[in-house]
Parts: sequence; C-alpha cells; structure tokens
Amino acid sequence: MIAKLKYVFISLLLSSSLLALSQEGTSDSKKEGTVLENLKKEKEYSTFVKALEKTGLDKALLGSNNVTVFAPNNRAFEQDKKVFDELFKDQNLAMLTKIIAAHITIQPFGEKEKVILHSDNPEDPDKLKITTLMGDIFVIQPNQSVYMLTSPTIGEVFIIKSDYSSTNGTFHLISQCIFDRNR
Repeated sequence: MIAKLKYVFISLLLSSSLLALSQEGTSDSKKEGTVLENLKKEKEYSTFVKALEKTGLDKALLGSNNVTVFAPNNRAFEQDKKVFDELFKDQNLAMLTKIIAAHITIQPFGEKEKVILHSDNPEDPDKLKITTLMGDIFVIQPNQSVYMLTSPTIGEVFIIKSDYSSTNGTFHLISQCIFDRNR
C-alpha cells in the first residue's frame, strides 16, 4: 500500500513539475508562498500540517502547481480526536497517509471552476469531480451559499471558507476531516 502511494506521489510530482514548466511566465495575482507555507502561517491548521509532515505529503505541496487542498482546521480534528490520536501512532502511518492524501488533489478548484458549477448548462460536467492523490473521486456541488464535497464513503463535507490562493494552488477550509466513518 505504501509502495503504491509513493509511486502515485512521485508520478504526481513529476507531472506537476512538467505542468509548472509549461506555465512559466503566466501572469498571476496569487498570494505569496506555497499552499504549505500558507497553511503553516495559520495556527488553526497546525494539526493538519503535523499530519502532512508525519506522512511526507508536505512535499507534495511544495513544488506542485495547481494543487488544491481541502484543509480541516484543528477543530475538525478535535471532532474525531480518538480516531486521530490512534492514527498519529507510528504503527498507523499507512492509514494516516491514506486519509491525509484524500484531502489533496492536483486538479484546480477555484473561482473559474465555481463559475462552471453555477452555470445553468456546464460545458463539462466532469469539472464537478475531483480525484484525490489516493484516487478517490469526490463530487463538488453548490449547496446554498457554500460548496459541498460528497461521495458514498465520506457523505457530505462542507467547504466553509474557500479560495485561499497561493503561488502553487489553493486551499479551502472544510467542516470535517475526510475519511470513511463506516470503517
């Protein structure tokens, strides 16, 4: 399982590096710093940053371009404190890695994608689907004034605050950690 994740991780890094090279010189009004640097600046994401570092997934947020992170804050981790206390133990690193990777995609989700979501006749309905680093597919849909991630395994997770732009992507604050609560 870990070997498969490392293979996917390395493949995604190589792909995103090539994408970054192809996009050099484009104008951008993004916030300074990478997604990881900006998450580290905000104390409310310290548990998520700790999980990224423990699993090694922090490296995916350094060089990747167009990375989108659905970041739970410390309060979201507190909702499942017993679960994450166990997952942070070394013997559970593989499961923690799988769960944290479910919060990361190299597909963009920002203002442009929101316009498509709100149009009456979307050009490409696949724009509503996000594939995570683990290969999980979530559907993003508007729900009144917020956006919602849904899948059969996670149910509904709400995007509370969105579009924290960075030099290499965007992160969004979500209402809870993404994992299969039925397991």
